[in-house]
Amino acid sequence: MIKYEELKRIKSWLKKKPMPPYQIEIKPTNKCNLKCITCAAMGKSEYNKKEELSFEVYKKMLIEAAKLGVKNIHITGGGEPLASDIVPDLMKLIKQLKMEGTVATSGTMFTEELIKELVALKWDNVAVSLDSYDEKTQDFIKGQKGAFKKAVQTIQLFTHYKKKLKKDKPDIEFRPVLNRYNYDKLVDYLKLAHSLNVREVYVQPLRVKNNNAGKRLMLSAKQKAEFKKSIPNLLKKASQLGININLDSFDDLLIEKESDVKEVIKSYTIEKPGTKSETKSEKKKKSVEDEFSSLPCYNPWFFISIRPNGDVYPCSSDMPKAFGNIKEHSIKDIWFSKKFDILRKGFINKNIPEYCSLCCGLNLLKTKKIQARL
Repeated sequence: MIKYEELKRIKSWLKKKPMPPYQIEIKPTNKCNLKCITCAAMGKSEYNKKEELSFEVYKKMLIEAAKLGVKNIHITGGGEPLASDIVPDLMKLIKQLKMEGTVATSGTMFTEELIKELVALKWDNVAVSLDSYDEKTQDFIKGQKGAFKKAVQTIQLFTHYKKKLKKDKPDIEFRPVLNRYNYDKLVDYLKLAHSLNVREVYVQPLRVKNNNAGKRLMLSAKQKAEFKKSIPNLLKKASQLGININLDSFDDLLIEKESDVKEVIKSYTIEKPGTKSETKSEKKKKSVEDEFSSLPCYNPWFFISIRPNGDVYPCSSDMPKAFGNIKEHSIKDIWFSKKFDILRKGFINKNIPEYCSLCCGLNLLKTKKIQARL
């Protein structure tokens, strides 16, 4: 889903009026309690407790972010965010600073006490990486017995306390990774979502980093054809159940090129044709707008990501060098730095860095939505 504030900030840059980021993603830890086969790290990410930032460092950054005009803080991993003992206090601080808060989680490490506190705080959004509607498949994908039951219990407790405390937040959404174990079970998945009062399902395209894991997960040519054929029925079913699902963004190329993300990104950079009747000034104005409506990525105009050690990047992908570190620089100085400016100019010139081949699937889908709205 594209938010008004994201578009507002991109359009402001288009008019040469730079704005601060809309969203800051923080990854407090690489520690994880699971070994998901859909994860690039597969439970083996580099975890170093000594490198992780203290609550005080995050507090200073979050206070600056709120003053700067950042609206949303997205807590994710690395690993499982709730494996970090400072995350509950970070969530409370984010709401105290009147910013929106989202957390991406497996749903397996929430305590009932924390769930009750987050409902009372009106925490905004919990995105649960539930990859299957059935216990056997989910536990297999997550690499841990009981992962399915714990995630479902977490969702049910959020619903319970929302009713008990008469709150309408947080919104719960599902973020399954499309793979050969769930592609043909999405109707049952939608039924499960409906039974748990989940109204948002964002299917993530598979990113292949590890060849061995990739071979276990990738859809065959036959399975891809079956999935494409099932999309209209899935969209109809989701509509009947009152669920918003993003499968309308899955085009043939994205499905076919799941292991070649850079090729998909290149396809997004085709500019819109002009017309002969346009005046010179109209063409000039349109050329600038078209320049922005066919960019391969929009992250550097509204988003930054902070790793567990404080390094700052313009996206979640693995990149050769950080753009700064919040222990040494302010968010403002990093955001308006020469490094960020060079990256933005590169995207405007349709230069796609190699690390974009590891782009998050949801970012790919978001790029298409932004292009349609600009």
